[in-house]
Formats: sequence, C-alpha cells, structure tokens
Amino acid sequence: MAKRDRSVKEPTKKQTALNRRERELQRRVLLGVGITGALVVILLATGLLQQLVLIPNSPVASANGVKITTDRYQARVKYERALLVNQLAQYQQIQEQLDPGGTNNFFGSQIQQLEQQLSSPETLALSVLDNMIDETLIRQEAAKRGLSVDPADLQKEVQKNFGYEPDATPTPIMTPATITSTQVVTTSAGVTGTQVVSVTVTPAPTATPYTETEYQRIYKETLDNIKQSSGVTEAEFRALTESRLLRTKLQEAVTEDMPTTEEQIKARHILVSVADTATDDEKKAADEKIKAALARLKNGELFDAVAKEVSDDSTAANGGDLGWFGRGRMVAEFEDAAFKLEVGQFSDIVTSQFGYHIIMVTEKDPARALDESALGAKKDQAFEEFLTKLRDESTIERTWNTSKIPPTPIGG
Repeated sequence: MAKRDRSVKEPTKKQTALNRRERELQRRVLLGVGITGALVVILLATGLLQQLVLIPNSPVASANGVKITTDRYQARVKYERALLVNQLAQYQQIQEQLDPGGTNNFFGSQIQQLEQQLSSPETLALSVLDNMIDETLIRQEAAKRGLSVDPADLQKEVQKNFGYEPDATPTPIMTPATITSTQVVTTSAGVTGTQVVSVTVTPAPTATPYTETEYQRIYKETLDNIKQSSGVTEAEFRALTESRLLRTKLQEAVTEDMPTTEEQIKARHILVSVADTATDDEKKAADEKIKAALARLKNGELFDAVAKEVSDDSTAANGGDLGWFGRGRMVAEFEDAAFKLEVGQFSDIVTSQFGYHIIMVTEKDPARALDESALGAKKDQAFEEFLTKLRDESTIERTWNTSKIPPTPIGG
C-alpha cells in the first residue's frame, strides 16, 4: 500500500466552512443576477406589449358594443389632418394666382377656417371621433334596413374620386375645320370688294383624362403615401368611401316619404336696421324712421316704392321682395307675423335681432312645390334629426382623453 503524501495538507474544518459559504454566496449572487435579468426582460416585454399591443388595441369609444381602437383612431386623425393641410395649400395657391391682393372674401374665409381647424388639434381630434362613431352607427342602421353598397358601385366611386371615369360620355371640344364666309373690304384706294375668310370649327370627342394603367399607378402611389404618412390602409380608405355611400343610401331611405310641397308665402318687407352696439339716439332715430314709413303706407303709398326709399336691406332695390319662403326660413318674430297676414295686408312694426320690419304678403300657396335646393336642405335637416335620435337611443361609451391625440408633425 502506498503511503499518503503528507506534503498536501487537508483543509481544516474552518477552511471547509469558509469555502462552503463562499460557494453559497456566489450561487446567490448568480441567482440574483439571473432574477434581475429576468425582471428586466419581463419589464421590457411588458412595456413593448403595452406600447405595441395593449394601448393600440385599447378603445377610444364604442358604439353599441363595437369598439373604435386607439391605433385606427389615431391613423384617421392623421389622415384628416393631412387632408386639411392639402386643402389649405390648394386654397393658398389659388389665392396667390387669382387673388394675390387678398380682396376675395371667399378665399380668405376658407383659408382662415382651415387654419383655425389645424390650430386646434383637440377640436379636430374630437370631430374625427364623432365622425367615426356616426359611421359605426350608420353601418349598424344600414345593416338593420338591409342596405349595402354594391362592390361595383364602390369601385366606380373610388375611380371617380381619382378623376377616372371610363364610362363617362366624352365632352365635345372645338377643333379646327373650315367654314367659309365673306366680308366687305375697302382698299386704301377706296375700292370696295369682298374676300373669302376661313375659320375652323369641328366638334371632336375628348379622350378619357388618363388610361386605366395611369389610374392604377396614381391610385397605388396615393394609397402608399397615405399609409406611410397616416397609417390608414387601403381597406380603410375604401371603407371611408363606402361609408359615404351608405350614408347617402340611409338618408334616401329615411327621407323617401318627405313631402315635396309645403305652405309658402311670397312677401315684401321694409327693414330699418339697428346694430347691437347702437346708442339710444341711434335707436330713437331708427324708431322714428320705421314709424314714418308705416304712416306713409297707411296713407296709401305703394309698399315697393316706400321700401326702395327707406329699407336698409339688400332687397330694397327690388321693392323689398323676399320671394317665396316656407316656415323655418326666417327668424321667429318675422315668421310669426308674416304667416298671420292675409294677401295684400301689411303688418305693424315687427322687432327682430336685425332691427324693425314692416311686412306685406303678396301671395300665398298652401302646397307649393319645393325647389331642388329647398327640398335638399329639408332632407339634410331631417337626416340630422334622425342621427341625433339614433345617437340618443344607442349605447355610446367614450374613453377618449387628450393622450389619445397623435403628435402633430413639425410644420403640420
């Protein structure tokens, strides 16, 4: 048997205990590092989950249980903001070309309105939310009524939005061809004769503005830009177009039985205007002026003659003629007085927010046909009332707050 090497010393009990404690400490340190690392990974994953999944999929609102998620809402806000920016740029360009001095009130008012909308991100964001809720309610109501948009009609509408209408009738234009005529010519020598003059006028069809290939190219480029800038997908873009068509179909269904006639009167008036800031002396002068006009009418002077001379209204040149109108077109005080009058009768002095009036009814019709504009306005009003009722009868929950508004891009 070999002898034990006595040059190698066995660890003492104390050293063995110390080594054991050191190994345990290292094990605990490694375990702590591992747990810390795992917690960091979990926190990072949770943050990513929150940012990439939970927040985007959280609702900003719901309509009868149908949720409007944050990501789709924010994409829509960006899209609508981009549309306003483009409209503003177009109006500014048109104004620069046609009205560089800024004298046209139309361009100025449109530009100011668009600038105001863009300067208030919260107002724009809330407006978009309201629109998305309405679109959801309209889709639900349309489905209840069996209303839908034919895919072919949707495609035509999308093409129309891009200016591509392959089935449209070509518009004739004038292109050169020969027409012969004669004119009298006197020479420098005083000799008079005739000569032939040729001009050209031949109608020819206008070609479609661009081909289907060109339309497809522009369509793809536009949709790619929209998705890149706002996040709105092609499917969402087409759904927006479909929503507009569904809204029209629903409005037609809701208003199909609306009367196309109404009680109307034809009237003239004399207006002596009184501003909100009028002094007591100015009010007194206006009062005396309208009373003098009424006295003249009572003395037998013609209404239109007095109106031309006295009225402050733009209708004065036409003897105060207001044309035909039905109920709901004039301020309440004016309307109440006017519809009580008989044909040929004029009123006493009527006070409204505009000043002092004298009204004379010249014709009445209990069932006068509405013109296209008036009928359209009544249908629009009736549909808005329908939507208000639909909102009231629906379960709408809003979880929106300002943190849901997407950041406004620099310069936009």
